Amino acid sequence: MSSGDAPVAVSLEDLLQTPEAQDSRPVDRGGRSISPWARTAAGAAVVLALLAAALWWTTGGRWQTVATPSMGEAAPVGTLVLTRPVTTGEVEVGDIVTFRSPATAGRIYTHRVVEIDAAGGLHTRGDINGAEDPSILHTDDLIGRVVARWWGVGWLLKALPVLVIGGLLLWVLPRRWALPDRRAAIRILGASILVSGCAAILKPFVNFLVMVTVPAQDGTELTLVSTGLLPIRISATGGDHLDLVDGGIGALTASGEPGANGYELTSAVHLTLAWWVALIFIWSVPLLVALVLSRESRRPEAPDDDPPGGPVDSGTTGGPLAVPAHHRRSSSRRSQKLIAVLALSAAFAAAVVPPTQSAFAARVTNPTNSAASNPYFTCLAAATSPQGPSFFAFPLSETLLLGAADVSGNGRNGTYATLGAWSTTTSRPCPRDTSISAVVSGGTASSTNYIASTASLVNPTVFSVEIWFQTGATIGGRLIGFSDANNQLLISSLYDRHIYMSTTGQLYFGVFPNAFKLISSPGSYADGQWHQVVGTLGPTGQRLYVDGALVASDPTTTTAQVFTGAWRVGYDNLATWPNAPAGYNFRGALAWASVYTTQLSATLVQQHYAAGR
Repeated sequence: MSSGDAPVAVSLEDLLQTPEAQDSRPVDRGGRSISPWARTAAGAAVVLALLAAALWWTTGGRWQTVATPSMGEAAPVGTLVLTRPVTTGEVEVGDIVTFRSPATAGRIYTHRVVEIDAAGGLHTRGDINGAEDPSILHTDDLIGRVVARWWGVGWLLKALPVLVIGGLLLWVLPRRWALPDRRAAIRILGASILVSGCAAILKPFVNFLVMVTVPAQDGTELTLVSTGLLPIRISATGGDHLDLVDGGIGALTASGEPGANGYELTSAVHLTLAWWVALIFIWSVPLLVALVLSRESRRPEAPDDDPPGGPVDSGTTGGPLAVPAHHRRSSSRRSQKLIAVLALSAAFAAAVVPPTQSAFAARVTNPTNSAASNPYFTCLAAATSPQGPSFFAFPLSETLLLGAADVSGNGRNGTYATLGAWSTTTSRPCPRDTSISAVVSGGTASSTNYIASTASLVNPTVFSVEIWFQTGATIGGRLIGFSDANNQLLISSLYDRHIYMSTTGQLYFGVFPNAFKLISSPGSYADGQWHQVVGTLGPTGQRLYVDGALVASDPTTTTAQVFTGAWRVGYDNLATWPNAPAGYNFRGALAWASVYTTQLSATLVQQHYAAGR
């Protein structure tokens, strides 16, 4: 001992104790430190989880979190679905598959197989959807068949990065700056705030979506789907209510006059008495833990859990000899760092779990009846849906008629020709859209009166054209078509891919692959009512739809005339075309002229029509 060292008193009991006896003394955890067994178990659990995930991934397995409610109660929002790779030949009707949709640039969806066609193509649909998905799937589109659905786990994975980082901070910071007897309370309070914050942002417990709203005789009918884990009761203005479980869908009616922000909907947890008792017990766990730890925190501070400000020197005169435990502390800290690294790794893995989703139709169900509903509430939603990508979409609701706005997001605005008589009318289709008017093409039968798209296109071979019209005149005219005259004041010399009305009020859809290929409606539509007409060309042939229904088709025609041009609405050349009117100018009201870069399916055409009714 050097001359500068103070004398240290050592008790006889301490001298007689073996190191094993010294290490076995009661230790306050200060809250109490995590035992080596608990640290080992936690670390092993994280390692096993990461290894299992890596093994699943490397053997072709995948996992996704359900992000939207199309699968209803079979896979509600927040479900983690596990898939294994398969070919279409291994899939059966009724299987749930995860796939990249060819119609939506590879977005991931999880739906049920409802039909397998003769060519082996898979037809899919969400369980609460009123229609099949627009694309037929092949092996290259499949990610895998769902082999497991873990209810609610997706919510946990979504919150895991925040919970892990927040939990590590709550463990480390109190050890650094808080007194031992206050650490447990700080951690419990912090954990409660952390979990509450995640719940408030993600809304995993109570939430719902309004899928469709439809005017009803005594108010507005709302189609709702629950996206929260707990059963809820939704109440609407007027006293009607609806009980839903996670993934459940139903309809209720809001009556009376809506407020400034529309009808008010309120939701509340709706449980049986037994479930309420269970929830109250779960909510009480933090309080019970706090009470237990508050009793234990009154014990003396442990030598391996230093208070703020550094270690305590217990080598004072008359006191017992402090036996250093730096080896045990070093091992403990290394274990805690390892657990922290593994936990952060798991959090990162959870953060990159891809979502699987849907944007298709929902079916209205309640305890007494069921009915199909439409996925599109407005013509705007239908025309701009990714299920049928649009080249342009003109609402034709302008009042100044300075230009036709393209609402597709592609910026392909049109121009109004000035050599005719344009006006507006408050009569219009699509009553739920915000537009309040449609345009009327007047003038004489020979007026150069149309809207021209300013975007040129090279020989479109797969496309759909759609337009709403209203006329009581039986003079016919060209509604929409493709032309080579980009200058809006010139009549075209090349022209096909058009829909026109004859003097009998019948509708014709024609293309010219070196011969007239023309299909027509059997009836007249010059009746003063609004009608939707759609012409499509593609692998399934040439098709003509009116008011959502197929009225004519030619499966042998899949090509059109080869030239570069642009689309025109309301007028252009029809010379030599069968049953064409003498005047090419359509005289009547026009709205929602759209061109799509795919061949719309019969289901999508019907859904577009329903959106405008």
